[in-house]
Amino acid sequence: MDTHAALRGRRTIHRFRPGEVPAALLDRALEAAHHAPCHRRTWPWRFHVLGEATREALLPVLLDEKRRKGPVEDEQAEAIARQFRAPGAMVMVVQQLDPRPDVAVEDAAAVAAAVENLQLSLWADGVGSKWGTGGLVRAPATRTILGLAENEVATALLWIGWPAEVPDVERPCWSDHVVRHG
Repeated sequence: MDTHAALRGRRTIHRFRPGEVPAALLDRALEAAHHAPCHRRTWPWRFHVLGEATREALLPVLLDEKRRKGPVEDEQAEAIARQFRAPGAMVMVVQQLDPRPDVAVEDAAAVAAAVENLQLSLWADGVGSKWGTGGLVRAPATRTILGLAENEVATALLWIGWPAEVPDVERPCWSDHVVRHG
């Protein structure tokens, strides 16, 4: 798939078919992420590839975060657990925080670019992903489970796997979002 087709065609995948994502595809995507623009060459990203044991440790944290929003019945909890276990891979993206505020802002942009590179690389290989930023990412228990340092913050949870369906998303015209200056 060429770059422009990947850019226009990539979609957020919410439902995944069973199946492992080959390590070679994931590693290629992680390498693509590492090639993201990084203004000050701080390389602020860290990619925590979550194995089965870590995902199982995070599941109660996810359920607790869901319960903070309202009651979760047993069958809802089972559905959430099935959905959480479905992707063939998961990666938590972590930013190392620079104490200089201007650098920290630039680094946040670099981390976002790295996530997009990772997603586009996967998509070009037929692998879908979802970029999550919900309560699980920010939960103190997640920090503990991942062993994050004081100067690290989780910024994204990437759900990665074989798409069960690809949503059709209607987007506004790109030119409606462009302001040209003389």
